[in-house]
Amino acid sequence: ISCVMGGIEEKLINDNPKLMSFMKEALEKNKFDILKIVPYRFTPQGMTGIFVLGESHLAFHTYPERSALYLGMYSCRGPNDAQNTINFLRRTINPKKYLELSNHRVPLVF
Repeated sequence: ISCVMGGIEEKLINDNPKLMSFMKEALEKNKFDILKIVPYRFTPQGMTGIFVLGESHLAFHTYPERSALYLGMYSCRGPNDAQNTINFLRRTINPKKYLELSNHRVPLVF
């Protein structure tokens, strides 16, 4: 799933630790196996966060100057696992705008 969340409150979009905490909570809630967490903060603002999962990954990038967050999540588990995580984040972050760019279910074997 790839999506964009826009119209995020200024205080939240600039709170990197809180955003990382929300991502981790969403993954743990859906019982993903978090192998590694890689946050990178940009100067003067913004961040990229990557969660390496036993099941694949979640990555996001913030654009505080646009009050936006771009997020991509891929999972080799059931068809709704990534969607459940994204839905949790959408409720938690509460963006004014949401656009799902893609939700492709790719088979593991062709």
